[in-house]
Amino acid sequence: MTELITDLSDREDGPILIEGGHGQFNLGYSLSNEDAAYYQRYLEGQDIFFEQVNDVTTTAAGERLAAARALIITTPASAFTEDELAAVASFAAAGGTVVLMGSANAPTVQRGYLDDIAAGIDSDLRLGAGSVTDTESNLDDEPSIPVTTNLNETEAPPDQPPIARINPDTTEVTIGERLSFGVEDTSGNERWIDSLEWDLGDGTTATGWWTDHRYDDPGRYSVTLTATDNTGTETTDTVTIAVEDLTEPVARLAPSTTDASVDERVTFQVEDTSGNERWIDSLAWSFGDGTTAEGWWNAHRYDDPGEYTVTLSATDNTGAETTDTVTITVNSRRHL
Repeated sequence: MTELITDLSDREDGPILIEGGHGQFNLGYSLSNEDAAYYQRYLEGQDIFFEQVNDVTTTAAGERLAAARALIITTPASAFTEDELAAVASFAAAGGTVVLMGSANAPTVQRGYLDDIAAGIDSDLRLGAGSVTDTESNLDDEPSIPVTTNLNETEAPPDQPPIARINPDTTEVTIGERLSFGVEDTSGNERWIDSLEWDLGDGTTATGWWTDHRYDDPGRYSVTLTATDNTGTETTDTVTIAVEDLTEPVARLAPSTTDASVDERVTFQVEDTSGNERWIDSLAWSFGDGTTAEGWWNAHRYDDPGEYTVTLSATDNTGAETTDTVTITVNSRRHL
C-alpha cells in the first residue's frame, strides 16, 4: 500500500489520511479499527503519520488534506455528499493520491457509493460484484487470501450485458420536481429479471420495475439500477440526473439610478446570471406606472413623483420564469 502511494502521489512527504466519517469501520466489508491500527504501527516505523479524518469539508480537514500525501477511503456505509465529493476531487486535482479500497462482500448500494467517489475524481474504473483471488503472491500460499473486489470498467463484461436499463422521463429537473424512472428489459433469451434495486444517489433506495423521486438539493446525482437475473448474476446500469435550483433569477436589473426626478431619463440594462446549461430566451419589463417593454435594454421617464417598482421577468430555455425587481424613487424637482 505504502509503495503504491509513493508511486502515485505527486507529494513526497506529508501524512496519510484515512476517511472514517461514513460508518465504514468494522462493517465486515470494510477495514476494521484493528486493520487501521496495524497499518498505523507500520507507518510509524517509516516515520509517516497516519491520521483519521471524519469530515473532509471542514476548514481543519482542508488544512490536513493540503499537507497530506494520500487519502484512503474504504467502502462507506453511507453516500458522500456533493460537498464531500468535491473536497476529495480537489485533493486529487492538487496532486494528492486517493486510494479506494473495496470488498467483494460489500452490498451493491455501498459499492455504488465507492463508484461515485471514483467518478468524482475522473476515474473510469468501477467496482464489480465478482471477487478476485491472487493465487501466485498471496499470503502463506492460501488461495483465499487476499480476496478483493474486482476492479472493472463501467460497462459489464461482454458475456454478461446489463439485463435491465434505466429509462427516466428526463435527466434534467428542478428541485422538488417529480421524476419517474422506468425499466427497459434487455435480458434476452434464457435470462430473465428476478429482482430490481434502485439507488437514487441521495441516500434513497427503492425496488421494483418503476419508481419516482423528488430531489431536495441541486447537484448531479448518479442513479444506479441493479438487476439480478434467474442465475443470481447481478448487472448494473447508471444514469446521471442534473437537479437545478430555478429560484435564482437568470437575469438581474441594472438601472442607471434609483433616485430620479420627474421626466428624467432612467436607463435599464440586464445582467445575465443564467449560468451553465440555462440561457435567457425572453425578457419582459414592467416599469410600475403601467408601462411595459421587452428586450435587453430600456429607458424610461416618469411623469409623476413617487416610488415605482420595476420588474424584469426572464424566461429561460426550459420555459421557467424568474423575476428581479428594483424600486425607483422619483422626486418632483430635478437634481441640481
